[in-house]
Amino acid sequence: EVIRQAIHPKNMVWSFMKIQSTRTGHSIVFDPERTLGLYYGIPDVKAIEDSPLLKSLSDFLGSTGIRSHFCPDILSELWGKFYLNVTSNLPQAVIDVGVGALEDSPYLKAVADGMGQEVIRIAEARGISISSVLTGPVNSRVAAKSAAYSTLQDLRAKRPTEVDVFAGEIIRLGKEYGIPTPYNEVVYDFIKALEEKNAGKFDYGDQ
Repeated sequence: EVIRQAIHPKNMVWSFMKIQSTRTGHSIVFDPERTLGLYYGIPDVKAIEDSPLLKSLSDFLGSTGIRSHFCPDILSELWGKFYLNVTSNLPQAVIDVGVGALEDSPYLKAVADGMGQEVIRIAEARGISISSVLTGPVNSRVAAKSAAYSTLQDLRAKRPTEVDVFAGEIIRLGKEYGIPTPYNEVVYDFIKALEEKNAGKFDYGDQ
């Protein structure tokens, strides 16, 4: 939606990537065996053949060897990926553990589920149902249990995180639609406090 403010929708293809990667310094290394690839589509276009733009893109991607998947309902898939980012990246980052804790800890899972329900309610308020995509391959865990997703990688490296476009966006949309978002608000505050900690705000010394 941000890009659409600068580019006419007729020239846009909605897309996202699901990639297993680790950022160290200025380098990003990805695991091809755990990378599902590029997902793309145009809202309300149910078949590649119905869009010359999609047909050209599909032909091009097919010649590259890049793993790619056409999505007949790209908005649901996008929100499914957003659900995954919110419910996996953020709870893991708060307690600094491998992503397997989301399966092995009933307490962390309860937080993730609470955040996810808020995402689902907001998506539904926008006329988008994501229940059917949450059990699909886009939302399956392909990373090892020890894996750290991008938010935790950022905190460990003392970089600013993307919490504002994850929980922050859910909080903003919750206010817009009148939907309470207490789980996302608490996790947002914790991660913002962790960013402050990384910035040295709490280095009190002998104070």
